[in-house]
Amino acid sequence: LIKIVIRLILISKLFISNKFLLVAFALLLVTASCSTRKNTFTRRVYHNVTAHYNAYWNGNESVKEGVNELKKQAKDNYNTVLHIYNYGTEKNAQAVNPNMDRAIEKASKVIQKHSMQFDKKEHIKWVMYSYLLIGKANFYKQDYNAARRAFDHVERTFSYHPIKYEARLWLAKTYVQQGLYEKAIPIFENLQNDAKTTLLPWQVRREMPLVMADMHIAREKYKLAREEIIKAQELNKNKKLNTRLNYILAQLYQKEGRDNTASQYFAKVLKSPASFEMAFNARINLARVYNVNSGNRQMIVRELEKMLKDNKNDDFQDQIYYALADIALKDKNDTLGIKNLRKSVATSVDNDYQKAISSLRLADIYYQHKEYRPAQAYYDTALMVIPADFPNADEITARTEILTRLVDNLQTVHVQDSLQRLAAMPEAERLTIIDAAIAEYIRKEEEARRLEEEMRLADQAGAGLMGSRQMVDPTRGTTSLGGGGWYFYNPGAISMGYSEFTRKWGRRKLEDNWRLSNKREVNFDMTESGTVPSDSITQGKDGRGKGSDMKSRDTYLAGLPLTPESIEASNTQIAEALFEGGIIYLEELFDKPKA
Repeated sequence: LIKIVIRLILISKLFISNKFLLVAFALLLVTASCSTRKNTFTRRVYHNVTAHYNAYWNGNESVKEGVNELKKQAKDNYNTVLHIYNYGTEKNAQAVNPNMDRAIEKASKVIQKHSMQFDKKEHIKWVMYSYLLIGKANFYKQDYNAARRAFDHVERTFSYHPIKYEARLWLAKTYVQQGLYEKAIPIFENLQNDAKTTLLPWQVRREMPLVMADMHIAREKYKLAREEIIKAQELNKNKKLNTRLNYILAQLYQKEGRDNTASQYFAKVLKSPASFEMAFNARINLARVYNVNSGNRQMIVRELEKMLKDNKNDDFQDQIYYALADIALKDKNDTLGIKNLRKSVATSVDNDYQKAISSLRLADIYYQHKEYRPAQAYYDTALMVIPADFPNADEITARTEILTRLVDNLQTVHVQDSLQRLAAMPEAERLTIIDAAIAEYIRKEEEARRLEEEMRLADQAGAGLMGSRQMVDPTRGTTSLGGGGWYFYNPGAISMGYSEFTRKWGRRKLEDNWRLSNKREVNFDMTESGTVPSDSITQGKDGRGKGSDMKSRDTYLAGLPLTPESIEASNTQIAEALFEGGIIYLEELFDKPKA
């Protein structure tokens, strides 16, 4: 073909302009270079350039877009030591699947169209990197088995090229993400041995200590993690990355009990380009590493109280109260510490991890003081929100189960004793107490009805506001407030509605019966006046009173042991509950005095 074209050009060169000759020659060169069957310089150049700046470039950009989106979606848990890398949850990974699938598609095209293998070697650089790109895309999709296959293929097939080191590092990353540390460690050792005789690619040298530190954090080998992070900081000059590394170092020093050094690193974070959430947590932890002997307690407390008043910190009040509790407990002020821990639990709306930590610390304090009723309540609260991988989750569950059985028995004794005491009263005094219980029930019912009515009127007012203020343009579907005509497309209307809701109701978690700020009130003792609490009248072991007319005296009287038989049955319940409670105290809580 080439010979024919050349002859034609020579024959007709007298009749063809020079410009046309150049175009023809260019077409000739392209035509000759398209083939991958011969290993020539022009063909290698053509396929390297075409592969790099076409399909590979598009695929790599797609991965970058997906990674950036993943960084936006992934949330850090500041209650634990941060990882160097945060690849998000499985749900986060699914959100970037389209980006990664596109990258895999583009990389596959590079391999299919541009691969030139001669003498068992690939001569197109970007074909090798396309295989690596496929592995990375699967890694970010959290399809770790597919990622491992791709990285392993790159290492074995292109063992003559430096890309093998990068593939090996990504393979170690994948094993770390899967928790297969025993497979990751030999890879790191091999890379370190190779580094003694070979200059590894810059990307590998820069990133290897970071990946190793991440593995050590996952294994809770905090001293080893700290050493690798310090090495990594010498190789990395990225300000955002170093801010994160400083925060992690502060956490690691905090874990080791080196509070002074931890405070220095938290202070470094505050002087760096940290995100709002990271800077906030650095301030909180500066308070938590407060030293009783050398710290300025008043200044720290004043700063935390100032943070409580700042509206920007409304979503972080639980953490602020926890820090205040930490200071109080370090100062041996248990009363103030317990008070702030209870506030931490009460103000925790969206941060389940913080709610769990605060509840557990409060429960542990009560448990150590042998106050088993409140201990059970807070262990139970923690158990409702802790994730499956929470440290010592099984122990917490077991202790909660023991205390729940104990409290059930103690509550049976309390309720039956209260009912017997009420039954033994003169009828006039008994009816007075029942009437007071009915009045309290009516008051609460009316309060609930009033709140429902206020909410209904607020909803109507909101609808009226939308109708009067949002003049919808029928030609464009927009409102005078800006944005779309529908309420939830209008940021201004949503902001107004949120502010009004917060002013009226406060911060409420989205759940059933959200209007009730205290859904479960349990009285464990007699009231100060010595009368029986109203909940004891209606909440017997058999659940009597549920579904009955709570405004009728008969409902309350029906549950009282007024006959010898019912008194005997009540005594039997008390005896059985006392026996069961004693066994729990003796054999499971090892508390002989209470047993």
